[in-house]
Amino acid sequence: AWQSGITPNFVHSLDAAHMRNVINSMGKRGIQDFWSVHDDFGTHAANIDMMREIINEEFVRLHKGRNIDWWCSQMSNKWEHSGKDDIGDFNLDKVLESQFFVS
Repeated sequence: AWQSGITPNFVHSLDAAHMRNVINSMGKRGIQDFWSVHDDFGTHAANIDMMREIINEEFVRLHKGRNIDWWCSQMSNKWEHSGKDDIGDFNLDKVLESQFFVS
């Protein structure tokens, strides 16, 4: 049934959107050499710090203001979106400060 495949496909689509955004942002900052496999990224050693910064920034940009309730409401008109983006006390901006978000 379609219900058993929706979760992994949804997560994979978020990974793909994140990867697209990271690659575009890397290009805008002058990094032309990179590799990617599924949701893994790589570049020359000289560009690693900038790539990590971009990965964190694009993750925050993708998920800022978008909780699972919002995403589900976009996929189905049967889903009742509460209208508020309550993610508790989690501060997504902490990802920008994280040294080990990407390893």
